Amino acid sequence: MKSRLHKRLAKLERKLRPAPEICLLWRDVLRGETADEVIEQAIRDGAPEDAQFVVVSWMPPEEPKDPIDQEEVALAASLQPTGSGGAEGPPP
Repeated sequence: MKSRLHKRLAKLERKLRPAPEICLLWRDVLRGETADEVIEQAIRDGAPEDAQFVVVSWMPPEEPKDPIDQEEVALAASLQPTGSGGAEGPPP
């Protein structure tokens, strides 16, 4: 009988125990932020210390490359035929 009461009490305590709060935090890779720095900042901003923190790393998308990149132009110029085939000017 005593063990049955202990089991019921344990079950009630689990129901009454608040669920842990989960905080999702974003970490900027390009700025060099660490997970610890992000968590400390969240706590300073008012997040509870006993919360479970999930840190997600992200990196903003790179700027699109300039279509006329100097290296690409130099590579394209080196791959074109030199005109020793008898025809003058650019190919049609």
